[in-house]
Amino acid sequence: MTLSCPAATPSVLYRRPSIGFRPGRSLPLSRVHRGALRTLSVLSASSDGIGPAALTSRAVGVKRGQPLPPVAPANVHQVCNVKDVRRMRKAVLGAKSNPTTREGFPPIVGLDTEWKPGDNPVSILQVATRTEAFVVDLFAVTPSGSPACQAFDAFLGDMLSSDTVLKLGFSFETDLSGLRTSYPHLTSLGGKSIAMVDVKQLAYSASALHMMRGRIGLATLTKSVLGATLSKKQQCSNWARRPLTKAQLAYAAADAFYLNLIFDMCVAKSNGKLLTQLLKEREMLRENAIMTEAVNFCRKRRLYAKAALAAGKIDGLQ
Repeated sequence: MTLSCPAATPSVLYRRPSIGFRPGRSLPLSRVHRGALRTLSVLSASSDGIGPAALTSRAVGVKRGQPLPPVAPANVHQVCNVKDVRRMRKAVLGAKSNPTTREGFPPIVGLDTEWKPGDNPVSILQVATRTEAFVVDLFAVTPSGSPACQAFDAFLGDMLSSDTVLKLGFSFETDLSGLRTSYPHLTSLGGKSIAMVDVKQLAYSASALHMMRGRIGLATLTKSVLGATLSKKQQCSNWARRPLTKAQLAYAAADAFYLNLIFDMCVAKSNGKLLTQLLKEREMLRENAIMTEAVNFCRKRRLYAKAALAAGKIDGLQ
């Protein structure tokens, strides 16, 4: 979930459905930010009909009323060292490995975390594209100053700040808080806001939750949107234990991967209107970030000038 939502900008990115979008109605072009239209046109132009298709329940093998199929073991990778981090970077940030789909849907990555029940550090980060899932052993890649930590921190920063790859989560602000508390030395998790798409709010906007309200978990969301059940048997298992079991790896991969399927199905259900809205809001976030940075810069300059004046280094201050 995005942590930098301007108070006056309701959004499918954030905590509640967008006021400006209703399923079955087109967004008025006058309200769509020009920058978002430019981005959308670029995405559409890159869709030449021969790229990979967006995810669908049929393609993934989802059957209504049945448990969701696991991600193919060959496509689930553990990340424990520098080599593994580099492989993950290429899969997530590479234009060829995580491309725009033939329908014009942008590159996406599903994110989730796990930790041993109780007041324990986050021990696993799941990172999944439309084709691969990576289970990151945070105990192995975060020792301060290690080559693995440097590579992982750099990847995390590039991924979270990417203007190309949309980050998907399910109430991910809790996960981010846990990551920051567990690993304060990771500069990629520092004070900057992180724009993420909350798939629950996306499903609300696409009417995929059939007017369901109140607190719902990922399993309930998955059943409502996909019509199949997501097993949560491993949720409270010991995620601090090494090595992880096959069941834990399968669970971790599925939690992140199926965020991508939910995204593609919700965007397809809205005939692309949700995507236009998302791109518009991302442009607004960019502008807001630029304005905030400019204001902070001016404040710092003014504080410096006041300090210099007090020290007698300059004669006046306007």
